[in-house]
This record gives sequence, structure tokens and C-alpha cells, in this order.
Amino acid sequence: MNQRQEFTRVDRVRKAIQREMGDILRTEMKDPRLDDLVISVTEVDLTPDLSVAKIYLSIFLDDEDERNEVMTILISHQAKARKALGHRVRLRHTPEVHFKFDDSLERGVRMSQLLDKIARGEIE
Repeated sequence: MNQRQEFTRVDRVRKAIQREMGDILRTEMKDPRLDDLVISVTEVDLTPDLSVAKIYLSIFLDDEDERNEVMTILISHQAKARKALGHRVRLRHTPEVHFKFDDSLERGVRMSQLLDKIARGEIE
């Protein structure tokens, strides 16, 4: 198997995991503390051997303490999420699932706000 085919397979699996995990978080996490929250899968890093998936999540909450609490809840459900993923994405071995908080959207919003202030002359 050449390098290009392997990359294509890892990329295909990564995209499938991202799509399916987004759906799993919306439909199969039966924790009342997660109801009515907007949680988005922003990225999936997958090891070349498909054994570990780092799943980056964006949680749309203003309060940092609440976000941290939601991440703690999600991390406690990693095993359940992996099992559900195994039923949806057919692989010989389902990758270990590691949820990580992704703050890139928030950093982007803050950067945009700073640029707007600079453009208006509020910051020199």
C-alpha cells in the first residue's frame, strides 16, 4: 500500500468520525446536563494506525466554568461515545476517543473584535 492510499484512508475515517461523533453527541448522550447545549465537533486528529482519535469540541457557552464542567461531563462519557462510534463506523478496532476543548472560534471572535476596535481608532 502506498503513502497516498494510506493518507486517503485516514482522511476518510477522520471525516467519518467527525460526522458521526457530532451526531452521537446530539442524539445519544443522555445526560440532562447536556440538554439544550450547542456542542460542535470542530476537528478530529487521528493517528496513522487509527488507534487514537482526538476529537476537538467547541462548546457555545459564555461562562468558562460552565464550559469546563461540560467538558468534564463529556470526558466522563468518552467510553460510551467510543462504543457508539464503533457501531456507526465499521473498523477492525474502534479508536480510543479523547475529547479536547477547542477555543479557536472564541479566539477568532476576540481577534475580530480587537481588529474592529483598531479600525475605529479605539485602540492605538
